[in-house]
Amino acid sequence: MQKDLTKFQPFKAQIVAVSYDSQKVLAEFAKSAQIDFPLLSDPGSKVIDAYRLKNESARDGQAGIPHPTTIVVGQDQIVQFKLLGKVRKRHSTEELVRALKGLN
Repeated sequence: MQKDLTKFQPFKAQIVAVSYDSQKVLAEFAKSAQIDFPLLSDPGSKVIDAYRLKNESARDGQAGIPHPTTIVVGQDQIVQFKLLGKVRKRHSTEELVRALKGLN
């Protein structure tokens, strides 16, 4: 997403990532990966649970991990759509841009 941030400007979209990782872990990751958009910490998984994104079948070290998902929330605070990915295969920037074009 970072390398393609300019593709979202025509839609006035704000990219924000949410993770159950701590603020410290996210800050270190953002620095090492040179990420400019906000990475928000959800250590209790309240947001992850509210959107029902937790992978309930994950076990052992993966227990509690959410499904990779992009959620677009409109200015009216209503979810417009979700793009679901897989742990090792996220959706592409082009898929998100196509979805955003569909809203206009």
